[in-house]
Amino acid sequence: MGESARSITKKAGAAAVERTAELLLPALFQRLDQIDARIAALDRELHGLREHVDARFDKARDQVNELGLRVIRLEGRMEEIVRVIGFQNDRLQQQASKMDQWIERLVRLEMTRGARKGKRAS
Repeated sequence: MGESARSITKKAGAAAVERTAELLLPALFQRLDQIDARIAALDRELHGLREHVDARFDKARDQVNELGLRVIRLEGRMEEIVRVIGFQNDRLQQQASKMDQWIERLVRLEMTRGARKGKRAS
C-alpha cells in the first residue's frame, strides 16, 4: 500500500542530504584544489630552498677544503723557513765563534807587542 510516514521522511531526508551534498561538493572540491595548489607551491619552495642550501653547503665545503690546502702549503713553507733560519743561525754562531777567536788572538798579539815594547823601552 502506501508508504509510511516514516519511510517518506527517510526518503525526503536522504534526498535533502543528497541535494545539499551536490550543492556543497563543487565548493568543497574547489577548496581542496586550492589547498592542493598551495601545498604544491610550498613543495616547490621547499625544493628550491633545499637546492639553495645544498649549493651554499657545497660552496662552503669547497672553500674550507681550499683553505685547508692553503694552510698545508703555508705550513710547509713555514717549516722550510724555520729550517733555513735555524741553519743560518748555526752559521752565524759559527762565524761569531770564529770572530771571538780572532779577537782573542788579536788581543793576545797586542798584549804581546805591548809587553815587547815595554821591555825595549826599559
